[in-house]
Amino acid sequence: MLKLKYILISLVLLLLSGCSQTSIAVVNEPLDVSIQDYVGEIVDMKLIKDLGNVTLSRNLVVNDRYMQLNAGHGLTTGMVLNIFCENRLVQNNVENVNVNNITLAMRSDISCDSGTIIKKGVSNANTIGTLSSPESFCLDMTGYNNISIDITRIIINIEDNNVMDNSLFGGLPKLTYPVVYRVYDGMIKNLFPASTNGAFRLRTFDVAYDDKAPSGLYGLTIRRSFNGADKNGAVIRLHAIDNDKLCMENVVSLTGLTKFENVVQGHYVTD
Repeated sequence: MLKLKYILISLVLLLLSGCSQTSIAVVNEPLDVSIQDYVGEIVDMKLIKDLGNVTLSRNLVVNDRYMQLNAGHGLTTGMVLNIFCENRLVQNNVENVNVNNITLAMRSDISCDSGTIIKKGVSNANTIGTLSSPESFCLDMTGYNNISIDITRIIINIEDNNVMDNSLFGGLPKLTYPVVYRVYDGMIKNLFPASTNGAFRLRTFDVAYDDKAPSGLYGLTIRRSFNGADKNGAVIRLHAIDNDKLCMENVVSLTGLTKFENVVQGHYVTD
């Protein structure tokens, strides 16, 4: 028994001795990590100037090309419709107006009951704003139940007859006052201003000029991204329950531009 005890003690000492002489190599190699894309319904909406509401006079179902409205709707070709039904917000354009029968640019991807209120507006911001009466083109969440949306980026498109460079706004001279992108979410937050194309480049970096075709227009496309570690690292979250909105606001005349449109992209919040 005593002999076995000495044998066990010897084994323990031997193991301890071996462990004390063992070295561990630490290798600092990069670890590949794949970021999993968010799975959910996407958002792709033009910022619009709110021109009031229209009312469905009959049910709208998925794949309908035509929409029937109550009289006095005031729609014209090219207007934008923000349609909220089934706890979803979708957007469509007016292709044609025949009295109260409206042809949609896309077949409907949503069903709505007769009597549903639909917001109408325009997306082309080549309008006149003033200091006392700014022009606002927004994604306004007011009235959209309890949905929330995360905005990951804004896409801006400007078209003009004039050559564009960084010293101009589109093809217009530098603006006296910049257009300003703002968020209203219980606070007022200025995202960024731009009085020239160069100011857009400074704040967004992603700016591309398009040459004019023989019978076409000069173009400018801008992308302002928010999420991503190399950008702001955050999204802009808008809550309908709080009447949040994201807007482009202008206090000068932009009528010299052929087109000035803004699209926000992101996804619905499901958590």
